[in-house]
Amino acid sequence: MAKSRTNSTGREARSSQPRKGKSKGGKGRVTLGQIVAESQPAQEQPIPIPHISHQRIAERAYLKFLGRGCVHGYHEQDWLEAERELIEEARAANQNA
Repeated sequence: MAKSRTNSTGREARSSQPRKGKSKGGKGRVTLGQIVAESQPAQEQPIPIPHISHQRIAERAYLKFLGRGCVHGYHEQDWLEAERELIEEARAANQNA
């Protein structure tokens, strides 16, 4: 068992040699980001959401409202469905271009 050295304050003296696995200047250190990146499988980049204007979504949602016979109470559902449909259409058009 190695003896620990103490300095004049009674604290354990540090060795001038770098610890194993570490080197001076920060080289050789592993960051948390590197550990996470290595532990997760490579994933495809998410497809960006194309910009759809407020006006286009509103028009599509209104058509859904009319198609239902002008029944009120479904405005959020109509809006979200219209937005989703327009995004899917824009993505399909971008893939075909």
